[in-house]
Amino acid sequence: MTSLFRMKELENLKKIVIPKWEEIPNRGLYKVELIKFVRGNLSPLFINDENFITSSMINNYVKQGHIKEPVNKKYYRDSIAQLLAIVIFKQAIQIDEISKGIAIELRSFTIRDIYDNFVEVFLDAKNKVLRRFGHKITIDFEVSDHHDKVLYYLAISLFTKLYTTAIIKNR
Repeated sequence: MTSLFRMKELENLKKIVIPKWEEIPNRGLYKVELIKFVRGNLSPLFINDENFITSSMINNYVKQGHIKEPVNKKYYRDSIAQLLAIVIFKQAIQIDEISKGIAIELRSFTIRDIYDNFVEVFLDAKNKVLRRFGHKITIDFEVSDHHDKVLYYLAISLFTKLYTTAIIKNR
């Protein structure tokens, strides 16, 4: 494997960006628009898998209570934020565990606060993990509470998995 490949894969992973709360539409998205929005934002997380979110998956997430039912067939910011978190972390832990974690957080925080914190921790962990690949890996982070620690571990696990998967697929 060449170092050129490693650099390309590393650069692809560095492009991963999660939309901020304000960037999530709140005008209501029909399912087709929702799928397009999620795919447009999260496709770098799913190397060689364009079906990482489908209409059937969304239907199941609604039926199982993981996201709110659409209002007049439209999904709003709260549901979209929850869906983004589920789609991202379902690669690292079970969807039921993600939902339970969100439900626990909702006892103390608003969905916006939870989502903003999730994005901040996720992007910080991404930057710390990805700048270290190819060199000695030492990841230092300070957290003020257990919640952030769990998010950091999830994000680090996810980025490690993504990088490893990319390397294995191209050997």
